[in-house]
Amino acid sequence: MTLVYVSPRGPSDARIMWVGEMAGKQEVETGITHSGPSSQEDDRMLEDEAGLNPHTIFFTNVFRSYPLSGKVEEWITFQPKKAKALGFIPRANAFVHPAVVDHLDHLEKEIAAVRPNVMILAGNVALWAVLGEWGINNWRGSLL
Repeated sequence: MTLVYVSPRGPSDARIMWVGEMAGKQEVETGITHSGPSSQEDDRMLEDEAGLNPHTIFFTNVFRSYPLSGKVEEWITFQPKKAKALGFIPRANAFVHPAVVDHLDHLEKEIAAVRPNVMILAGNVALWAVLGEWGINNWRGSLL
């Protein structure tokens, strides 16, 4: 499996880190993280509603590629039987496709290097990758 890797973007000394679930189609095409249509809306909300300059935020994704199916479930499962059948690797209370395990290692290194004061975990996969939790609706709006 050949994956197109999308690099993070933003200042390496950012106080805020945004962690998305996976690269989108447009991000893969441009090679730029946080550049698709939904990212424009995120940037608008960051500026208009939170008073934050998106250019001061470090943007990254848990998975730096876009799955062929377009669904992150191609790379992560919580079902042991499915994981075993697909050759997935155990990781943080879940199972991950071998082709993207290194993406999790990259994320850990980025967090250690940037050392943000605040992390915005955009979605279930980001919540799981950083905190080992699942169920974003249970944590929405929480400060952890």
